[in-house]
Amino acid sequence: MGFLFTSCQEDDPKPQDDGSILIRSNVSGDVKLFDQYGEKSAQNDMRVTMDNHGKFFYGDTEKDGGYLVLNADYFPNYTILFEKQGYGTYKILNYSHEYNNGGEGHINEVPNLSEKSGTYSTSISANVSNDTVFFDLTAQLASGSGTRIIRFLFHTTPQISNEIFAYYTGQINIYSPTQTYYFTKIQLEGIGLKPNTKYYVQAYGDSYYSNSYMDTDGLHLPNLGIPTTGDTPTDSFIMP
Repeated sequence: MGFLFTSCQEDDPKPQDDGSILIRSNVSGDVKLFDQYGEKSAQNDMRVTMDNHGKFFYGDTEKDGGYLVLNADYFPNYTILFEKQGYGTYKILNYSHEYNNGGEGHINEVPNLSEKSGTYSTSISANVSNDTVFFDLTAQLASGSGTRIIRFLFHTTPQISNEIFAYYTGQINIYSPTQTYYFTKIQLEGIGLKPNTKYYVQAYGDSYYSNSYMDTDGLHLPNLGIPTTGDTPTDSFIMP
């Protein structure tokens, strides 16, 4: 196949010594891996995948957390996936791998990634009193000595899940298997809930680093803890 060039611009692929066109190079980067409590864990064997619309290039982290993806095509819109057993998948979107004077590319973002949470909800009950909503929660707490974390998720449809939700709280510590939490109307309005609307609610364990990222369909929380059997319990309430 021949190549036709109408101009030679600064960011065009550059000829190699053998006259061919340089169309790919290595890409390096780093991650930092932690357990669900934020304690440093083994840094090796996380698979890093560069996805060029279905064409994949791979690398694996070494013991220092560094990785090298070999011979990745130049492409302006990669999705980078970070995957390891026990960890929620993390993504970097829209990474541009461009010609760099013959040098390798580098992913500047160094994500802090935790293992999935081992804490999950076993029951939840929502009750409204005046302008406050109370949530009575029972949970199976993860083993270990670190601080456990939960989040509450909300939706206007009963099809709520760890992947389908419209609103969410920040991370909240949980110290006991049975605990009551409450939010004022103002606090719930602050995360988007509307008055006189029916909402479904679930609670999930989360990790010190949530591995969260924004995709085209909204926020993803890949480290949420789910029951080993059965579904995450759901309740509903009318927002005051």
